[in-house]
Amino acid sequence: MTKGSEEEYPFLKLDKDGVANSWVYPADDDKDGYYSLYVNTLRTFAERTGCSRAAMIEALLTIPLTSAPDGWYQGFTGMMEEMNDGNHNNVFMRYVNYMKRHFGKCKLGEFLRCQQSAKDFKNKREVYQSMRNLDKILKMAENGDIDTKRIVRKLAASVVNGGVHNVGQFYAQVLINIATKIDLLKNKTHSGNIVVSTSTTTYKRLKAFGVKTPSHAREIVPFLSHYLCLDPEVCENKLCEWLRRMHGNDGTMDYFVWGHVLYKLHNGVTIMVGGDGLCTAAPVVDYIDGVGEYKGSVQWWDDEFHKNWVMESKDGDELRVSLKRLRIE
Repeated sequence: MTKGSEEEYPFLKLDKDGVANSWVYPADDDKDGYYSLYVNTLRTFAERTGCSRAAMIEALLTIPLTSAPDGWYQGFTGMMEEMNDGNHNNVFMRYVNYMKRHFGKCKLGEFLRCQQSAKDFKNKREVYQSMRNLDKILKMAENGDIDTKRIVRKLAASVVNGGVHNVGQFYAQVLINIATKIDLLKNKTHSGNIVVSTSTTTYKRLKAFGVKTPSHAREIVPFLSHYLCLDPEVCENKLCEWLRRMHGNDGTMDYFVWGHVLYKLHNGVTIMVGGDGLCTAAPVVDYIDGVGEYKGSVQWWDDEFHKNWVMESKDGDELRVSLKRLRIE
């Protein structure tokens, strides 16, 4: 898209120097605009880390901490700029520390698509176990015989039951979609199997229309998709926005950044849509398990690390993982 004046694009966002580097636009019927901010940023981040799968798993886990995409983008890109400082903290901890140091909290931003609901981790062990569980679940999701509902339930489970902290049904579907578009999840089928999350305001509002059980709610999107001949994600989003407007909460916006492209899934292929409307297939990214070029100090992906929760420092001294409560504000 060509840059223009604030009169031409009334939703432009100006930086501190008065330069238009981003803009917002009324939310589309699908959520591709919402997801694309994360996909553009994380694909760039993958190049920075030498396509380390471990680093990308940690990056995904930062998304539920900051529900507003503009807030997350501000924090994550700021953290990326500091990654050459010689500090080998893991990506997740870098992000939390950056947000607290510069903003005093992780809950930042204006353009929300869901409620801010991130909770404190009990300790750092829960952080690293969540990363390990997320990695395992995404690998499990590559199996075409496993139902999407099982993947969503697994992600939304407690950490001790193999799930991921701060990830409910809504964010489970968010992470699946983003992981698919950045090629961390090669199986494209799960991202299209969208259902109404029972932890959302949409589900609560549907109860006024006779939806009485979670199983009933799960049937709505597939029915609408078949009846209206629309993609499931379009039906789910149209339903959410319709209910939002009915309750006087209109005006949901998607946040875009100059230079980004729109990422969409079409017939099992991730495509990029440029500002001129030209569609091209997105480059396929192949990730390296474990370390690769990534120098995270806590190697949570190592089986030996999880047996004893001990890691070796450079000088050979043993360092135990801190069990101090990690506050997420």
